[in-house]
Amino acid sequence: MPSDRLEPTLRGIRISDAEAMCRIANMPGFRRGTLRLPFETVQQWEKRISGAGPEATWIVAEIDGQVVGHGTLLPNGPARRAISARS
Repeated sequence: MPSDRLEPTLRGIRISDAEAMCRIANMPGFRRGTLRLPFETVQQWEKRISGAGPEATWIVAEIDGQVVGHGTLLPNGPARRAISARS
């Protein structure tokens, strides 16, 4: 049965995605409620992408070959340890 739903493709980010990421980030309302700069450049995105360390998992979502979103997974500091209360 055909579906009218859009099915994005997920893949790892590439430096060549900087222009699309910049275009998304500079859309009206994208930064609302954040402390991010009001405007970013493609060069800033290229630097951010190339500077991501090996601990980062950064993916983009594409529809028909066009980047429409992204997500980043980063570790939240060192592994936590359980603390048990002793009486």
